[in-house]
Amino acid sequence: MAPFVRTVPFFYRADKQGREVECSAPSEARPSSPNPVRRPIILLIVALGIGVACRHAAVSTSSPRSTLPPGFTARDVAVGDSLFNARSCRRCHGLGGKGTVNGPTFLSGTWRHGNGTIADIARTIVSGVPLDSIKDSTFKLDMHPNPSDFSPSQIQSVAAYVWTLSRARIVKPPAP
Repeated sequence: MAPFVRTVPFFYRADKQGREVECSAPSEARPSSPNPVRRPIILLIVALGIGVACRHAAVSTSSPRSTLPPGFTARDVAVGDSLFNARSCRRCHGLGGKGTVNGPTFLSGTWRHGNGTIADIARTIVSGVPLDSIKDSTFKLDMHPNPSDFSPSQIQSVAAYVWTLSRARIVKPPAP
């Protein structure tokens, strides 16, 4: 009877010239060629990252116009952002203040009601805009006074957020 011979699995690795060489330990083994599934996935991730970076670069907030409103902190503006986008403001003015068929955008920096100061924005939030006072006839709904029942400090935060939106510089990407 033949003695039991234990076979050792062999692994392959590439030597310095790129040739496959047998080795007996998996720790010495390295793939001799790139995984064919891995490369497209990595390329897709890189392409998505570049796309996000380009989109982020298209909207620049580094201009002097996009500073914080006087007397407000970045936290105040962040609170206003949360309130604006989670409450009834976004229903008419759109997510991020982009505007909808029911309310104007805040990204243009043009004011239809008031002059765009924090006090004026806060006053508009508190008192609303009656339908007969809306200057753009394409909007068919009035703005109710304090539609989300904000507290005075919340009104100030939302006003600071809207003020910041109206001063963000929008950079259009170059035409292809």
